[in-house]
Amino acid sequence: TASPHAARPLHPAALSRWPTMGAITSAELNFLVFRYLQESGFVHAAFTLGYEAGIHKGGIDGNVVPPGALITIVQKGLQYIELEANTDEVSMFISYF
Repeated sequence: TASPHAARPLHPAALSRWPTMGAITSAELNFLVFRYLQESGFVHAAFTLGYEAGIHKGGIDGNVVPPGALITIVQKGLQYIELEANTDEVSMFISYF
């Protein structure tokens, strides 16, 4: 069963220690998914991904990545997309005047 704590969003300051907030490498994304699977209680899936992706060889310090990081990053991305869409609508409205 999934953990109820997995979907808890982070305070934005908690991600300030994550080193590459501008762009995420495939190794970092794999680690985030691996961590999400662990936090959600999907132990076998996390183990399999960890083995296949070589998580232990990636050199990412898990202590630096806050719990719930993947959920927070996805939520922020969705907020950005919504903001971008709303900004485009406002820009179109203003350009008519």
